[in-house]
Amino acid sequence: MKRIAIFLVLQLLASAAGAHRDRLLSLSPTGSIPELPPKYVATRVQMTFSEDGQKKLTRLVFSSAKRRTSIPACLLELVRSRKSNQVSLSGSWYHNETNLPHYVSIKFAEPGQKSAQPQLSGLDFLFSLRDARLIEVMQIQEGPQEGALQYQKIQLTNGCPS
Repeated sequence: MKRIAIFLVLQLLASAAGAHRDRLLSLSPTGSIPELPPKYVATRVQMTFSEDGQKKLTRLVFSSAKRRTSIPACLLELVRSRKSNQVSLSGSWYHNETNLPHYVSIKFAEPGQKSAQPQLSGLDFLFSLRDARLIEVMQIQEGPQEGALQYQKIQLTNGCPS
């Protein structure tokens, strides 16, 4: 009986840990994210790509909870995406916030990729829905084995890569 109880507890813990998954989100032309719940309805993402031949990301602003974070040019230089269809959003607002606040992730795919799907390499910005702060920036690259990805946190000093 004791073994069964332990087994059931382990199964319950395993299913709870696996239950958390980011939700894929969309970005409206006005910068709103329609899938967010009512308490985050004012959240906005504004991004601008240059109109010149280089098509670089020149502006990224995340607004939530009456606060806003503008990403400095020194960090925007790391983004290699050249158009909005190489950008994807995901997020979570239904998990326990003990270790991580409710968030939105904005992923910029490497050029040549059709989209910024989670399994592709690129640059990932993680923003708090609670206060719009930039939580972290992650570089995602192809690993040495086929299909493997490597995640490297970009260290920031005064908002710029160290």
